[in-house]
Amino acid sequence: MIVYKKNDGLITTGERSINNFQSGLIRVEQKFVGLSTNEVSDRLLLQEGMILPGQLDDPSLDGLYIYGGAQESRSGDGFTTYQVSAFGRRLDTMVELSRSQRTLISVIGNGTLNLEVIVYDMIGTIVKKQGEVIKPDEITFQDDFLNPQYVRFLRYPDLKAGSIVETNVTNFIIPTRTYEVKFDAEGIFALRTFKLKDPIVRITAQRNFGKWVEYEFEAIRQSDIILEA
Repeated sequence: MIVYKKNDGLITTGERSINNFQSGLIRVEQKFVGLSTNEVSDRLLLQEGMILPGQLDDPSLDGLYIYGGAQESRSGDGFTTYQVSAFGRRLDTMVELSRSQRTLISVIGNGTLNLEVIVYDMIGTIVKKQGEVIKPDEITFQDDFLNPQYVRFLRYPDLKAGSIVETNVTNFIIPTRTYEVKFDAEGIFALRTFKLKDPIVRITAQRNFGKWVEYEFEAIRQSDIILEA
């Protein structure tokens, strides 16, 4: 049995749960108890947009803010119980959710030496404050995502690619990288080069949680055709 003293303050109970989302968003469910005679003032403390009271061990990066207001119940003993949801974030950087393979076809010569290039597309997410702008340098990619994963000749699929090396990057509006691929045809080496543009980032969805916005984005290659370098 829990016994509450009849004081004028809002009591933070030990009933709390923390939910961590893959994006870095945090949801905290917290119960409070206050005198029923103080409901008007207690509701002001627990209204949407307020910082969650009494969180000395705040698990978030920059604060927990109430979203959705409080659910109330009176117990009949002079106290009112409030159930509150508050949101924060443990990360302010992008999170990769998933990758998918994309097949690109290069156009080389008369078409007899076309290359099939396997690359990645990505779905990711980032949590920002309401009104914050996602800056271009906040969504960055590792080399293992940007680089081609596999290359082969369409007409000669058994011809093995020995190495794929980035030889140059040109910082146009969309950075364009030049790759050199070396093929081994029974001891006879063949070199081919091709250009590959970096993925285009596009916001596909956003979910609002009061002070926070969870953005989902996709990073995809602009075209299914790449050109000989």
